[in-house]
Amino acid sequence: MTEYRKALPHEEADILDFINCIFSMAKKPHDFKKLGPKVYNHEGFHRYHYVAVEEGRIRGTVAVLPLEMPLGGGEVLKIGYVGSVSVHPYHRGHGCMKELMNMMLRDAGKQYDLLVLGGQRQRYQYYGFEGGGSRLTFEVTQKNVRHALADVETKIKLRKIECLKDASLDEIHAMCAAQPMTCVRDRGIFLDIMRMWESELYALEDENGLQGYLYAMGNDYAAEIGLKDESRIGEVIKAFMQQTGEKKITVWADPLNRIRANYIRQFCDDFSLSDSEMLRVINWKHTLEALLRYKAECVPLLDGRFVFEVEDERFAIEIKDHAVSVRETADQPDMVMTRLKAQEFFFSPYTAWMTVSPLLKSWLPVPFAVYPADGF
Repeated sequence: MTEYRKALPHEEADILDFINCIFSMAKKPHDFKKLGPKVYNHEGFHRYHYVAVEEGRIRGTVAVLPLEMPLGGGEVLKIGYVGSVSVHPYHRGHGCMKELMNMMLRDAGKQYDLLVLGGQRQRYQYYGFEGGGSRLTFEVTQKNVRHALADVETKIKLRKIECLKDASLDEIHAMCAAQPMTCVRDRGIFLDIMRMWESELYALEDENGLQGYLYAMGNDYAAEIGLKDESRIGEVIKAFMQQTGEKKITVWADPLNRIRANYIRQFCDDFSLSDSEMLRVINWKHTLEALLRYKAECVPLLDGRFVFEVEDERFAIEIKDHAVSVRETADQPDMVMTRLKAQEFFFSPYTAWMTVSPLLKSWLPVPFAVYPADGF
């Protein structure tokens, strides 16, 4: 008989062995102590895991990493990032994943505003997840650098951060916290956070000291950049490409950081806007209110009111003079949606191709993304 429950402290070694084995069988060899050090390189990670156990042996796992995303004005989103979803191949087809996911979802309703995961769309739609969030990426090639950045002098140098006691790390940690939509990052394990999936953290320095940081996933993906002076983004990208020798790199930018996006657009080769994650909203009121307030601080939103219904819950969104409120209501809804449709409607950049009113065009998509360093 299979037992479904939260993992116990003495099972941590077994959990690590299990997920290393299952993911190595499905893909390339995995060592989660190295790939996910902020979780698996520290004792206590059992508390994030749900396990299926049969005759004393783990047969499946689902984990949820708790994150907090400060959005200014005292608003904090409580996010559960789902990962390490795995079932032993001999145990598939027995409903193991369904039991673990449903157990996790029952508990999540008491703890989080929304859940996030990465994975195949249809697989997780069964559990109420839909693509959402906005990922804006730019491609920059050596030809772009040679032609468009020829006159840009690269005074910035990239120095890899190797030690938790590095003199620049406190300032970099503070710069991370000031970035929009970064989650709270524990200073005690900060370097492990910035080394997720074999990533590297670089200090950006010139003759005047620290000018920012760059979080690189390999040599061709600048997944997070913090800068004191946004106008130096071209210089940073040029220095990164010179140091790595890559012919083409990808740079991730916050869609609401229009200053940075406009700088990169001047010299990039191409760009794309896509869903960033799979989302399942739990607390519609707080999630929409917090994220729309954040958007209203970045771009002007039209005044108006919109009532929607999702899964027998009905809410009124009202924006007036940049003030945002979301309240439960009994008023007639302007739109009735399923969970999946509502999540796509509010959060996916695909909204741009939907037929909606000018008011909703102003509001949507509701901004959201989880930086790779914060993910699972």
